[in-house]
Amino acid sequence: MLDLRCAEETITIHSMAFETVSEYKKRLKNIGIREIGAGYFSHVYAHPKQSDVVVKLVAKQDPRYIRYAKRCMKVDNRWMPKVLGITNATFITKGKKGPPKVKRQIVFLERLRKAKIREIKAAVKSILQGVDVDHDYYVTFDDFDRQTWRDIWKQSPCKDTRQFAEIMYRYCPEDIHNDNVMMRGDQLVFTDPVASL
Repeated sequence: MLDLRCAEETITIHSMAFETVSEYKKRLKNIGIREIGAGYFSHVYAHPKQSDVVVKLVAKQDPRYIRYAKRCMKVDNRWMPKVLGITNATFITKGKKGPPKVKRQIVFLERLRKAKIREIKAAVKSILQGVDVDHDYYVTFDDFDRQTWRDIWKQSPCKDTRQFAEIMYRYCPEDIHNDNVMMRGDQLVFTDPVASL
């Protein structure tokens, strides 16, 4: 069961405001909080007390992802991750360049598993069901553009799918690829389809 109160009680997750991002990551490693994933924009850690929660340190200023994460908190949609909360963290910088402190966000969200290519292909077929497009053209979500999401939004017989497609159409996703989707059981989830590139 996802429990934000319990997740945020883990003081060691929060930055101390007197360490750099690198020192923070090193401290997490030293106290046994392991990194389970990383990308250009973030580092993901296993929560030390809740096996069904992960802690995502947004590595760069990424307001578009944070906007999506905040939307996930408000919307109960099977295609979107369950986000428990978002908190700010302040880190110091060392050296002469840049400001003396930087702000990052820490996102608490449900733990998901990596999607297999066959599951991604099955999800493509599922999300396009009832939509008048050339189904043979779409193999993975890399093949989707903004017009595709509009077609799904306007034509899908499934309410959840229409709602998610409208969000994607309005957010103009440009960062959907096989590493940015995961699985909740048999359900594919779009973990971070948008980024401030």
